[in-house]
Amino acid sequence: GGKDKSGSSFISRATDALLAVTNPRTAGGGLHSEWCSLSTGELLLDTLSFEVMHQALGPPGLAAVSRYLGLRAIRCVRTVLSEASSLLTVEAIELFANLEAQILSPESGSKEAARNFRSAAQRLMLSHIKPFMEALSVLGQHQLLRRSLQHMLHLHVRLDAPLVAEA
Repeated sequence: GGKDKSGSSFISRATDALLAVTNPRTAGGGLHSEWCSLSTGELLLDTLSFEVMHQALGPPGLAAVSRYLGLRAIRCVRTVLSEASSLLTVEAIELFANLEAQILSPESGSKEAARNFRSAAQRLMLSHIKPFMEALSVLGQHQLLRRSLQHMLHLHVRLDAPLVAEA
């Protein structure tokens, strides 16, 4: 957003940059530490990027970014739980019941019933399911980034272990 970042730490700014590049609305991937633009398919972040981050920040910096992402993930979990509880409101339950009644009604094959069903499903999607799914995707983004950072840290521990043993 348009927040003033002048008082932010370097770790929080680095984390914000990672989150901006891997935003689930504009980027996809992450399972293999690679994110691509959803619109162009361009590679936005990959293992080489994490290697450069490791060289620039060092293991303590990378671990700090990972931990900061973990703290932010807790906030995402709270959002997911709050959105999940909104799925259980009286209004949402009534919408689900109305959809079920429309599906089971004898007129369910008519064009009017199909129109009503589509309208009710869209209302349900916009008001309840979409915010829940967006909150889940942001939580997944945080966790995939943490996984990539941890993988890079573990890789360097394994690579550096023989050097320490020789010293």
